[in-house]
Amino acid sequence: MLSRFGFGERTQVDMNVEVKVEDHTKAAVEDLRRLKAIGVPRSELLATFGEIGLARYERLLANEPKVIEHQPAPVGAVETAPNPMEDEE
Repeated sequence: MLSRFGFGERTQVDMNVEVKVEDHTKAAVEDLRRLKAIGVPRSELLATFGEIGLARYERLLANEPKVIEHQPAPVGAVETAPNPMEDEE
């Protein structure tokens, strides 16, 4: 009788699992970059990250590769530089 209403025995289990792996160090370095960009005082950074954490994240931030902005030449343009091996006459 109960099975008619959906309260009977279960013959299958429906299970969905989602796993998300997050790099907390990378997220903390990004947070530090943003906070420094808006001028948050060092005392607040110490309160947020702690003395040891702030020193570590600052080292990681300083060692990140720098991005160099570049404007490419228009399509078809040829950039030439003088050849130092040629004699200038």
